[in-house]
Amino acid sequence: MVVRNVCREQSAPKVESVEQVIVRDVSALVTKLQGCRYGPVAMVALFSGLRLGEVLALRWSNVDLDRKVLRVVEALEETKTFGIRFKPPKTRAGKREVTLPDILVEALREHRKMQLELRLQLGIGKLPDDALLFARIDGGPLSMVNISSQWAKFATNIAMGEITSTRCGTRTRAS
Repeated sequence: MVVRNVCREQSAPKVESVEQVIVRDVSALVTKLQGCRYGPVAMVALFSGLRLGEVLALRWSNVDLDRKVLRVVEALEETKTFGIRFKPPKTRAGKREVTLPDILVEALREHRKMQLELRLQLGIGKLPDDALLFARIDGGPLSMVNISSQWAKFATNIAMGEITSTRCGTRTRAS
């Protein structure tokens, strides 16, 4: 039998909070994102406040550009055990609608246009109803690890080293 509760004798460890990086010159960042392969991913993260897993799980069926809103209904998870998979948000509050600013609506319209043009050039036709906003050529989800790695390289190349530790801008906020 256990005589004493050792948990009462030890304090819980303190979790260090991660400081958010604030982008001070948003217009300069947006300009530098033009033509970047993952520019639209970063734009969504920057202007919507979504986490990278939520951004990469977005489907066109959950985006209404006319109403300027998107619905978050799932997130992407990447683990060694299961690989890349979709999961529901951790809490009920995780399922939500996010209002989009005009700059993001225009960026997403341009991204969709480019996606459709590429599909036509490749002869693979229209986007399926459940197509991801950001996907591989075969329609599968992008790797969060690869996106994070590419983002760090990009941020270093554009001399915005303060945002290299973020995951594709998901912890970066516009000031």
